[in-house]
Amino acid sequence: MTSTGTNFSKASPSPARAASQGQMPQETKPVAVISDFDDTIAIENVAELLFEELCSDQGWRELRQQSRDKLISLKDYQERAFRMTGASLEEIQAKVKEKVTLRPHFKDLWDYTQQAGIPLVIVSLGMDFYIEALLAREGLDSIPRFSASGEFSNETISYSYPYTWDGSGASPLEVCSQWGTCKCSIVNGFIQEGYAVNYIGDGRSDMCPASMADHIFARSYLAELCQEKQLAYTPFETFMDVVQGLKARAGVEAS
Repeated sequence: MTSTGTNFSKASPSPARAASQGQMPQETKPVAVISDFDDTIAIENVAELLFEELCSDQGWRELRQQSRDKLISLKDYQERAFRMTGASLEEIQAKVKEKVTLRPHFKDLWDYTQQAGIPLVIVSLGMDFYIEALLAREGLDSIPRFSASGEFSNETISYSYPYTWDGSGASPLEVCSQWGTCKCSIVNGFIQEGYAVNYIGDGRSDMCPASMADHIFARSYLAELCQEKQLAYTPFETFMDVVQGLKARAGVEAS
């Protein structure tokens, strides 16, 4: 069975055009918001939560450590660990809907961007089938997302990576190829369309796309990296912090 949901092909004119909805702001440089998913929109690392819940043994932890030690790529770790679950698409998505927590006020961010005509998209190194499950549970199916894709058939999962390295980011191919999905290619698509990009993230893989953005909303390890590299950022713990930050940057008094 193939997972369903928004999945823009590389033949699309650009991520920005695919994502924009309604009346765009009239500023000289319109705003776009791009957010990471695991540990950001979802409070948990959803992939690891699923491995904990569904793997019959702890072999996935060895794969995770091998990935951290750069003995295997992140995408190899994910592919092999998801196969180890032996779970169907329906079982995985049911577990997401049961266990995963949406970070507070993300719906407020979605409402604000829709009212303001600001494109909001999700970029993730994770898999479309678990992103879609959380968004479906929350009634947020219409949010565009860019991630790896998994297709379930005959008790196996096949993987595809529509958004790979295109040379536009700060990292070389040998780095980005380890991730599978290149977040920088999505950020660059918006930049090329003339958008001022606000990037939201938490981890190491967010540093490259965040460094390309006009402004960064950061928490956890990404915040530490921004401090280390002396990059300006706005800290956040809930998405109300992001909404208020966007309003402040737009010169609108936060209510």
